Amino acid sequence: VGNLLLQEATAAKEVVGASSSVIAALEEAAKQAGVEIRTSSKVVSIDFSRESGVAKIKGVTLEGGEKVACDRIYSSCDPKQTFLSLIGGKQLPLSLNEDIRRIRCRATIAKLHLALNRPLTLADGSTPSRIRTGESLDDIEHSFDPLKYNQVTDTPRLDVRVYDCEEHGLGPA
Repeated sequence: VGNLLLQEATAAKEVVGASSSVIAALEEAAKQAGVEIRTSSKVVSIDFSRESGVAKIKGVTLEGGEKVACDRIYSSCDPKQTFLSLIGGKQLPLSLNEDIRRIRCRATIAKLHLALNRPLTLADGSTPSRIRTGESLDDIEHSFDPLKYNQVTDTPRLDVRVYDCEEHGLGPA
């Protein structure tokens, strides 16, 4: 599954079934490993105890107050949200707290998936399945530069995937 994610993210190869097949594979692998998947369940804190000075995960607390016990947590939040908000900065060693606070989480790259009821036809008559603005790492870096100075870039980078209704489950019904 990890290789599928890498291929999808780097666009080195097309993943059959696109990102929805990657999600389905992850869900199936997680369920086979005994993972309970909950959606629409906002986590408000990661709970742990300290035993002999070592933190041990106990579980999470959900928005309504329900506690879910577990011994592992995989967070899809950014590091600041995970460590400073869900765990709480005061619970962290000072050096880790400072390192986490220094992480920059702003980005200038967007990924867009379009599911259309007919092929997308560009002005030149071509019907692409992928459109990408900025082809090099330098293009991406130049797009990021204005953010260093709290400005918005004039050249945002996009990675657009175009799907048509022929692709199973991706186009409008």
